[in-house]
Amino acid sequence: MDGVKTTAESLLASYSAMIQGVLAGYAERLADFTSYPFLVTPVHRLHWIYLFSYLVIALVIYLHGKRALGRFTLKGFLGFWLPRSVYRRRSTVLDLKYYIVNKVFMRAAFATTLIGSFYVFGEVFEATLRALWSAPGPEIEAALPVQVAYGAAVFLMADFGFFLGHYLGHKVPLLWEFHKVHHSAEVLSPLTNYRFHPLDTILLGLFIGILTGVVKGAFGFAFPGGISGTGTVTVNVTVLLLFNLTANFRHSHVWLSYGWHLNHIFSSPAQHQIHHSTAARHLDKNFGLMLSVWDWLAGSLYVPRRREELEFGLTGGEHKEYNSLWRLYTLPLVKAGSGLFGRGDRQSADPRLHGDPRLHGET
Repeated sequence: MDGVKTTAESLLASYSAMIQGVLAGYAERLADFTSYPFLVTPVHRLHWIYLFSYLVIALVIYLHGKRALGRFTLKGFLGFWLPRSVYRRRSTVLDLKYYIVNKVFMRAAFATTLIGSFYVFGEVFEATLRALWSAPGPEIEAALPVQVAYGAAVFLMADFGFFLGHYLGHKVPLLWEFHKVHHSAEVLSPLTNYRFHPLDTILLGLFIGILTGVVKGAFGFAFPGGISGTGTVTVNVTVLLLFNLTANFRHSHVWLSYGWHLNHIFSSPAQHQIHHSTAARHLDKNFGLMLSVWDWLAGSLYVPRRREELEFGLTGGEHKEYNSLWRLYTLPLVKAGSGLFGRGDRQSADPRLHGDPRLHGET
């Protein structure tokens, strides 16, 4: 028991020190304007590289659509790329306000939860394996193929962790109250990607951290000499960079599909737009972040054969309740509390909560 207690105290102290370091570094970056995400942080979707790719790909889509309609005009393209019907809507203005106010809390909550659970569960899982079986071989650093395999495994578990957290965020009524904040947007813009309630963000970070932590622990046990290296970094950075080139289209009015076959492997922006749709056939479809395979296995994959006209928000007009910063933060707490303690109207306008026949295509 003394050994277990000592190990637990050591892990807790390590976790606490790591979190303090993350928060201190984040606070330092906030104080330095030159480190703002769209300037120097290529993992952030609002980095100038990804905003530029958003412009270029949108231009290609616009030109493709104009081939049989007439000549190109700058005014026409700007109207297509930045339509007033989207960027002058109150929902988009609220997205901007929420991004500015929520950025500190959301990033800090996500970073501490994901990184903390990754390291803690990685250490715990590795320690458990060592307790059950003797440590394998000498402590030599893993070779490049193993580093690449580790990077690929981390990517797969991170993507599955997002899918699982997202799936439960829709299927568990209590969690859905917090995820509604994201779906309350009436129009989609790249800023909508940051319309997440902090508690919803913590849930996603926890699932991703736990599953990738298990991978870390398993590889750490198998290769006690270390597994970090060029291969690991290369795999995950490459995947992230490629994903972010089109990620801003996921929350936008511009339809970008990868085609029928690729959409069964990779989750296209068009498929995520469908995920936000209020149409009965689209509800609870396409939970995946990068891969579609998880949706295929869960029976929640919806692949469009052609462009579909979509309306965004919550069913029954419930999104109109989320009309201010205050309500984006507090309304989920009020509704979740009402559900937990049996107060309030449980017959929500959202059909997910009470078996509405629209989910089964009966209307």
